[in-house]
Amino acid sequence: MIKADDLVSFMEISATTIIRRPPEEVYEYISDVANDIHWRNDIDDSGWRSDPPAGLGSIGYAKAGKIETVYRITVLEPVKRIDWEFIEGTFAGRGGYRLEAVDAGTRFTLVADIKPLGALRLLGPLFYWIGRRSNQKDVETLRQIMENSLT
Repeated sequence: MIKADDLVSFMEISATTIIRRPPEEVYEYISDVANDIHWRNDIDDSGWRSDPPAGLGSIGYAKAGKIETVYRITVLEPVKRIDWEFIEGTFAGRGGYRLEAVDAGTRFTLVADIKPLGALRLLGPLFYWIGRRSNQKDVETLRQIMENSLT
C-alpha cells in the first residue's frame, strides 16, 4: 500500500548569489540567527534552544507565521559552511549555507534538501516552486543587506 508521504520525495532547492563582501563578514552575519528575521523573508522569529554561540550539535528554531521548524547544526566549518538537519516541524530533511571566496567577494549558496510533511505534502510541485522562489529572494535580500552595510 502506498502511503501519502511516499508520493512526495525530497526536493533539492538551492539559490546562489555573489555578495561583494569578504566571506568572513558574510559568515559573521549569517551565523548569528538573530539576523534571520532581516534576510530570511518569511521568518518572524529565530533563536537558539541550546546555549549560544552556535556549535556542532546546537539546536535552533525558526518561525514563519504559525509554522515552527527546529534544527540541529550538523556541520560547522567557520567561514565556509554551516549545515543543519530538521528535527521537528513540518519538514523533513536538511539544509545549509555555503560560502566561497571569489574575486568579487563571496559566492553564497543556500541549500535545502527537504520533504514537506503533513498537509504540506499535498502541494508537491507547487511547494518546490514556492520554496525555490523564496530561497532566491532570501539570498538576494542578504546580498543587498551585506552590500549596503557600512561595516
